Amino acid sequence: MENKFKNFFTPIVYSLFVVFISLWNFDSYDVKSPLISDKFIHFLMYFLFVLFWSNSLKNRFKKSILIVFFFALLFGLILEFVQIYLSYRSFEFYDLISNFTGCLVGYLIVKITLEKH
Repeated sequence: MENKFKNFFTPIVYSLFVVFISLWNFDSYDVKSPLISDKFIHFLMYFLFVLFWSNSLKNRFKKSILIVFFFALLFGLILEFVQIYLSYRSFEFYDLISNFTGCLVGYLIVKITLEKH
């Protein structure tokens, strides 16, 4: 019998990775700043978030891609607001804009790709 939840392993692990990256205290370690923009990293993280979850849920229910889009937005919003309460992290409005842009581009690519098939 096929495991119904095997399609969820990648998006769940990736979601945990996003939480880790968003809330970890990198200042306490000698971690060098990435060579690319912090905002591009936000864009990429949420773009991939939408792709992974959309791939897992695309055949589950009718509006799954739209639900993934809004869930990704909410996920990013919650993580950004949690950072307000962490002394080693901070809320940044432009991070939210980057998250939104990544979600939107991911949503549009998935939607266009699915409409072609």
